[in-house]
Amino acid sequence: MPGVIIPPRYVLSRLTAQSVVAVPKSGRSFWIDDIRGEQRWETFILEELPTSVAEHAALDGPVALIGVSMGGLGVLRLALKHPHRYVAVAALEPGIESAMTWDEVDIDSTGVRDGALFERFHGSPVDPHHFALNHPPALIAPQAEAILRREALTRLDAALASIEVGRRTVLVLHEIEEMTAPEIAQVLGIPLNTVYSRLRVARVELEEALSQLGGEP
Repeated sequence: MPGVIIPPRYVLSRLTAQSVVAVPKSGRSFWIDDIRGEQRWETFILEELPTSVAEHAALDGPVALIGVSMGGLGVLRLALKHPHRYVAVAALEPGIESAMTWDEVDIDSTGVRDGALFERFHGSPVDPHHFALNHPPALIAPQAEAILRREALTRLDAALASIEVGRRTVLVLHEIEEMTAPEIAQVLGIPLNTVYSRLRVARVELEEALSQLGGEP
């Protein structure tokens, strides 16, 4: 069953004696606010439940989410949509369709979930946009892309830092600032042949550095 853990000090390896575990009886809610506004479990988990637990238990601390199966899908969705609200999330055997969009979902292969259940949450016919806003793979894709971009930029910065400053300057001016070789020669006050030489060597050094760092040359 799904649960919400609200400890004052959360330690991943164990729950402290001061932890509070709240397990709402949510049925097959998937912890979702349905498209018609008739079922608002996400709102309940985000707003009402933590407030109620804090008031009754006199605790106000970090919040973590744990869910199994249907609850696993629910906690992943909540954590991805509201990452700053939770210190950790554990999804055990989450019931997630192996698809990125609604058009890719194979109703016949979803097992216990039929089209009527999807329509209950996402409208009839299913609204692809509402499905995507509540589907963990679709939610995580932009975040994953952003992480990959940051990692790529970090590797590029490290690779550039390994190149001698004179050659690095020429490379950056040419490849990033999109200056021509004659323009670089004029700005830096160096011979045009020196620009070409530094650029050639710097490109080789950058490729080797990126390869060593595990990035694309």
